Amino acid sequence: MEIEERFSIEAPIQDVWDYLVANPENLISCVPGCEKIERVNENTYKSLIKAKVGPVAVKFDFETTLVEVAPPKHLKAKGRGAAKGIAGKLGEFHHETMVEFNEVSNTKTEVHYKTTISITGKLATFGSKILKAKAEETGQKFVNSVKEKLEKEG
Repeated sequence: MEIEERFSIEAPIQDVWDYLVANPENLISCVPGCEKIERVNENTYKSLIKAKVGPVAVKFDFETTLVEVAPPKHLKAKGRGAAKGIAGKLGEFHHETMVEFNEVSNTKTEVHYKTTISITGKLATFGSKILKAKAEETGQKFVNSVKEKLEKEG
């Protein structure tokens, strides 16, 4: 499954990079259901995200590694997640995400991201339409939150 979006933020490119990449703790308030993010090392993070897909509510442990970092223009991340506890039998997923930051002007940045997700186990049985709709809904909430925070602070 692929999720892709392009959006603009009324903020300088370095501010957008710093907010989203240099200080990933900011993501806790922007990613719906994100309960914690902790740095494992310079490029690896563990996070805990609570999500509800259809009738199933579950918490996921994620580990994401930044594999390409070219500030403030580009990053590529790879990671995996699995449901916690008894729900862990629901399956897991792997993702690869590419993010490009383009300076439109001194005060405006365009962000383009593309995520490829593969899901295994019972989670995959919900069907790609339900999972993709949930991912797109979550993505839109993330975009709105980032824009609100950066444009308000800028």
